[in-house]
Amino acid sequence: MYKSFWAAIIFVLGLVIFSAGFQIAKKDSTSVNEAKIRAELVENFRHFNDGWFDGDLSQNTRIMYYNMGPDFAIGDMTSDGAGQFTIFINSYYDRNPREAEFTEFHEMCHEAIALRGNEFEEHGPAWQGCMHRLANAGAFENLW
Repeated sequence: MYKSFWAAIIFVLGLVIFSAGFQIAKKDSTSVNEAKIRAELVENFRHFNDGWFDGDLSQNTRIMYYNMGPDFAIGDMTSDGAGQFTIFINSYYDRNPREAEFTEFHEMCHEAIALRGNEFEEHGPAWQGCMHRLANAGAFENLW
């Protein structure tokens, strides 16, 4: 009886340790993947700004890509009013580089409109025009 009891205890402990190890490995791989995608998004911003926005966006724009959870939007763009912009991309929703790139374009259009200061609607005609211009020029090929 004692032999089977201790075998069961050892088995359960083994499962707990295995499960904990799996969760740690999963978290580490997510962190590595997020860091890789974040680095790609920072590099993409430079290329997209030069190629699709004629270098008009701020060279100091910060790109933040991490899991902000389900209560935060897919993406957001903020400005401190003094020329510092930050683009947030929520890895909770945008888990692969293609999704994140599309969100990055979306937020870059918000930045472009904010720099012009001529639109008060979040997704109004000027922002829509930016997105249409990018789509018509082929910026979204292979993204959707």
